[in-house]
Parts: sequence; C-alpha cells; structure tokens
Amino acid sequence: ASQVTIHPDFLSLLDKAAKENHVGAVIITCGLGYLWETILEVHDLQGSVRVIGGGKLADKFVVTAAVKATLVECLKSFHGARVWAFGDGPLDLPMLQKADEAVVVVRQKAIRSKTMEKALLEAIDLQGLRARQLLLPGDVEPRLDVAKLPLVELDETTVLNSILRRDIRRSVLKVIHESDSNSARMLMTPTRDARLRGPGLREAHRHVGRYLAIR
Repeated sequence: ASQVTIHPDFLSLLDKAAKENHVGAVIITCGLGYLWETILEVHDLQGSVRVIGGGKLADKFVVTAAVKATLVECLKSFHGARVWAFGDGPLDLPMLQKADEAVVVVRQKAIRSKTMEKALLEAIDLQGLRARQLLLPGDVEPRLDVAKLPLVELDETTVLNSILRRDIRRSVLKVIHESDSNSARMLMTPTRDARLRGPGLREAHRHVGRYLAIR
C-alpha cells in the first residue's frame, strides 16, 4: 500500500467530491479491501471515500464482476443516484455497462490488462456499451480507435461539472395512475355534478380517495 500512488487527476477529483454533500465516492474492488483502505489512509482520504472489498474470512463476502454491476444498479434504482464508473479490466465491464457514464482507464501497455481489448470490443459491438477512455498518463496509446471509444479528460470543466452537479432528473418516487378505471370514473361522477355541494360533495370525494388508496 505504501508503494501505491493515486494519479493526481483522481486525487483532485476525490478531493472535490469530498467537499460536496450530494456526491459520494466508492472504490469497489475484487481484490483486498484492506489494501485500498490503507492506500486511502496514506493519502488522507479514508474519511471521504468508501471501500467495498473482501479478502478476509471475517468479511464473509467476495466481490465479483456481477457484484460490481449489482452495486451500481442498487445505487441507481434504490438511491436514485447518477453513477460515473471507472474501470480498467474485464471484471469492470458489467459495472461500466450499468453506469450512466462509463470511463475505461487506459494505462501503459506494460501494466494494462492483456485480455481487456477483446472483451471491451465485444462489449461495445455486441452488448451496446457506450463508454469513453481516459489516458493515464495522457501520452499513452489508446485502447481502441478514438472514433469507437472517444477520449475524455478529468480536468475538463464540462466533465467535472457533470460529475459533481446535483442531478434532479432521477427520482425514487413511483407514481401509480389508477384514475382511468371504470370504477374510479363512476365514483368521480358525483364530484362533477354542479347540484352537489357541501357535505355531500365532500363525501363523494372521500369515496373516490378511499377507492384509489385501496387500489
């Protein structure tokens, strides 16, 4: 852990995210969770970034590619979050597929995954993955042609604003529309009668409300 250095672009992003109450940063790893906890502690990020990872018997769970994808789905559907996902290997592809914004991190050829190229191409061509690639450092050779996998930079103002903005489009509110049924229409008929007013009108509204609440 002491030998790991987090890239300056990610350090800057995590620092900005920590200052926003509506933004959360999570590291989901198939490796040792304790390793990442130690790395974050070295970089003074242990309080602002959560780690989900197993590795110890006491954890009683193992993170797989499917688990990564499920966690993203949970963040979106249950918590109403807009998710940016970053990954660099085949185990990250299901997670990237589920995210609102997917970014493939591309590093030097000597240390990048050897099996990612084919898996990434299949995910784009056969599974409809829409992603961008982030070159770290910026002068490394791209994974795929930039026409198929466009470039993105973390220090772009538009990208940072998109990650850090408060997204009000997504809502966890579920609306059930039941007023088009014949029973509801029959109960609503008295409320449209101009001759009905006062206690009688209020009672008609109560009947409608009671029926819709039960439905």
